Amino acid sequence: MLRPISAETTKTLTSLPQPKRWKKVSDVQLSPRYARPHTETAPSPPLQLEQAGHPVAVKNLKGFTNQQLVSDKSWINLDEGTWTEAITTAKTKPTAPPETPRERIVKRLSAERKATAIQPPPNAPSPTSTPLINVEEDADPAPSAEPPIKRIIERLRPGERLRDRLGQNIKRFEPTILTTATSPLTVWPPPKELLRQLDELAVDSSPRPASYNDIRKWVDQTVSTLSQIMTTRGPHEPNVSSLVISLEQCFQDGMTLADSLADMDRATQIRRTAFAVKRRMKTWHAAAVVADGLSEEIATEQNTLNKISTLLTVLEDFETDANTGNAFGVQQALATTEALRPSHSQPLRQAIIHYYAAPNVRIAIREEFLTQLMPESPSRTESVREIILGKPVRGRREVKQTTSIDLTPDADEICFDLTVEGQVSTYAITETGPIALTSRGSGQFTVKKPMKLNCDGLVVGRSVASASNRARLMNVSTSFDSVPLMGSLLRTLARNQHADSLPEANREVAQKIIWQSCRETDRESEEKFTALSNQIEKSFWQPLIRLGLEPTPFMETTEDRATLRLRLNADTQLAAHTPRPREPNGTLFGYEVHESTINNAFDRLGINGERLSLENLFIRVQQQLGLEPEIPEDLPEGVAVTFEEIEPLRVDFDEGLVEVRVSIDSLESGRRNWYDVIGSVTYKPIGIGNTVVLQREGPIRISGPGHRGRIEFALRTIFGKIFPKERPLPIVPKRISNHPRLQNMTALQAVSWDGWIAVALGGPPEIQTAEMIDEKSSVIR
Repeated sequence: MLRPISAETTKTLTSLPQPKRWKKVSDVQLSPRYARPHTETAPSPPLQLEQAGHPVAVKNLKGFTNQQLVSDKSWINLDEGTWTEAITTAKTKPTAPPETPRERIVKRLSAERKATAIQPPPNAPSPTSTPLINVEEDADPAPSAEPPIKRIIERLRPGERLRDRLGQNIKRFEPTILTTATSPLTVWPPPKELLRQLDELAVDSSPRPASYNDIRKWVDQTVSTLSQIMTTRGPHEPNVSSLVISLEQCFQDGMTLADSLADMDRATQIRRTAFAVKRRMKTWHAAAVVADGLSEEIATEQNTLNKISTLLTVLEDFETDANTGNAFGVQQALATTEALRPSHSQPLRQAIIHYYAAPNVRIAIREEFLTQLMPESPSRTESVREIILGKPVRGRREVKQTTSIDLTPDADEICFDLTVEGQVSTYAITETGPIALTSRGSGQFTVKKPMKLNCDGLVVGRSVASASNRARLMNVSTSFDSVPLMGSLLRTLARNQHADSLPEANREVAQKIIWQSCRETDRESEEKFTALSNQIEKSFWQPLIRLGLEPTPFMETTEDRATLRLRLNADTQLAAHTPRPREPNGTLFGYEVHESTINNAFDRLGINGERLSLENLFIRVQQQLGLEPEIPEDLPEGVAVTFEEIEPLRVDFDEGLVEVRVSIDSLESGRRNWYDVIGSVTYKPIGIGNTVVLQREGPIRISGPGHRGRIEFALRTIFGKIFPKERPLPIVPKRISNHPRLQNMTALQAVSWDGWIAVALGGPPEIQTAEMIDEKSSVIR
């Protein structure tokens, strides 16, 4: 019978003889030599070999010729998690520094785990570190070690304090614990990123929150459902659809749980995880529809199942790292699957578009904010020369009017009425022969001009108006006022005639007000809205089309809010796939932009692998974005840059920050050149009054194969000129921040989280009670 022995027992045993070649050949270490790697003009040099220590000698063990034993300090097990990034089996043993208390604890736990292991790991490069001893069945068993902490070494994360991790006696949900199908064909890829999110939710923090049991119960329920799905052979099994649909209940339970929590941060984390569950449910169910009726026995159908498996795998890769390469892999795998089964692939395409290529720009504007954007109309005074009831009228009038926006609910378009309301005060003199009538009038009018924004652009309708007028006779004078009887008689007759014709005169005046107000509204509004539409077309829409991002709008209008969502991606790209931050209460204007919007545009700039001077780089990017070319005055001269072929520019919105990363193949500056360097700069969104700016946080970070850990003052100076710390980047349009009627607004939200950056403006601080949000915010879809 084979039984494990403890680490203490192995210390008293001698080891097997050491092979002779160990004494003759020294261990080596592979390290890259600094040079210009992977470029067209200078290919990567070979690795440089350096001596790196000696193997630990082992002694013979008497009586055991078939078992190889070694102390746990002799060799590092290459199969352990600490060696997942090893690139060679060559063993190095540098001079060890004095052990710290943390290292002693880790070594003790590692020794206990190795001593209690049942069997040695496969393909070990040296004698196994978990010895087995051959003993008689009636022999006394070896003393049992302390209860092991399963895979504690792998679970120690960088930057985490050890005592905090040891205090968490909870089950870790790793992809390896999910039960999978026993068949060699397993179409379902393990959802590693989802399991990581569930794992973080299940962490038993100290002090334990009151809601921990409910959260742990939901996590267990979700993992159990995922395990049941993983045990099937794939989406082609008849009963798999019901299992996948059961994830919908997990999603609903997660959202209900999040709504019941007082901890907003934990509720946000649960909502994001619940949406990740829903994404899998929708795409897996669509994959089951495609695989319906397929069999593993037929070669062509087996090939289709393999392509479905490839698609689901690259989707999980995209969940882990949403880069352009994984996005291209998803689109390519989807096209291949559609070609093999076109009649069944429509649900799968719709699921991927809806959950992995969702709109990545959203703009929401309240009716009140749109009204404040309308220009003020000062009162105006103008002369009057009209014909009313066939009689000439002269005088003057004063017009006061206001302009507002009234939204009209619509599910697919942004519909609104441009409303102009005004008051007209008139002083008029009507002369008929020897009689002159002096009157004052007051009128009101309302003009509504319907407009709508749809996929065809701005559509303008004809104005419709209503008006009323009320005149009052102030004085009557005649040419015979000096004649006692005649003057009095003529004034009486004039008053009677005025009273008889007053209603008809008011109607005619009101009609003239309607006609004139509609004419002026049409002329002014169409002129200004046409100019605004042309400006948006030139500076925003056409640059997106030139970049090949194929902007696809989705619009909606409610009674008090207009919402525009845009999907910006090319055929080989995806878009948003995570839930956006929720707007705070009292938001009048807000927008959310997903990082895929910027990264997709960067990928279409055409600078991959290009060599450009900094001046030409600025001009080229600004022209493609529809901006006026403007070169900063402090831009370094004589600097040329060659970008990497893959993702030369990338932004990440997460953890409250905006990180910009520039990958450079070569940077040439006078007598000094750099190769294969990566420059990273971090910004933080900050609300200042009625605007939001990106303020640079911390120094510029230089990394990459060509960096070699040096300070590189000259290189940092160049990056510092491109990303100056003293020049914040405003991310609110100047048309809004400089508008005279919006100066009392304040920034209610300026966050960057989970791939989104969100900005919200509201009323003045004395009216709004919401504070600026600098941390995580709740999410909705």
